[in-house]
Amino acid sequence: MFVIPSDGRRRFIKLRAMNGFEKHGIEHLSASTINNIINNPARVIAEKLFGVDFPMPAAVDRGNAVETAVEDVLLGKKKLTQAVDDALVEFDRATGKKLNDTTVDKERGQIGTMAEIALDALRPYGRLLPPPPVSEDNPRGQHAIKLFLKSITGLWRLPVIGFLDFVFEAPPGRENPVIVDLKTTNRLPGVAMPLDHQRQRAVYAKARNNYDIEFAYVSAHGAKVLADGDVSEHLVIMKNAALRFEKFLALGDAKTLAAVVPVDPLHRDFKSLEGREALKNYFHF
Repeated sequence: MFVIPSDGRRRFIKLRAMNGFEKHGIEHLSASTINNIINNPARVIAEKLFGVDFPMPAAVDRGNAVETAVEDVLLGKKKLTQAVDDALVEFDRATGKKLNDTTVDKERGQIGTMAEIALDALRPYGRLLPPPPVSEDNPRGQHAIKLFLKSITGLWRLPVIGFLDFVFEAPPGRENPVIVDLKTTNRLPGVAMPLDHQRQRAVYAKARNNYDIEFAYVSAHGAKVLADGDVSEHLVIMKNAALRFEKFLALGDAKTLAAVVPVDPLHRDFKSLEGREALKNYFHF
């Protein structure tokens, strides 16, 4: 385009095209968001464009409670009994308003057992590195990773961030330090990690390529450590999904995108009250 300044002479200026993420105020992605782009893009539209806050099930709060208790014990801050008691308090605080979640009592009852089993699985790794202190740059006080997703044309880039559960020094007999992601579950996986977890692991492996990346699955009956999936293959899939989603976002405003994005109204993400309201208000189901 051109402008005509006060001196009357035409001057051309080049305008930078706004990418889809920037257009809708999306400042970063995570492995879980990219998984949702692949598995349920309508959820991402609801979250990122309409501000829908999908509630986490009590199982997520259970996992956070177990992780906190295990970390406190491994760092020598607390004995197991005290760590579990404190974790239960945090679980109760997190689930206090989840009146429609019928699994709260069940998940609460598994925290102590899962913490004990998780400790047995993680102690052989050796010395756990303490997380960094809470700061303006790290408000969660966790080990963090950051990758940058770049457009094919090089006109923009967007950070992909993640937070790590446990980071260990190189265990005895092993060359590399180890990142362990703790997954509490009611049923241990089979011989391979779920695809979503393989993609998450790929992001961690790319960000910390001098670390071993392992996932520890813990149920109330046992534990299993897995580390599988082709990192390069999953990174290509995730990058392509994010790049295609950026092009989709660039096509229009939130209302337009909600009208054309594929929607599975029976997806588990839409089972909550907030999910059902999103289906009604934005996707007209």
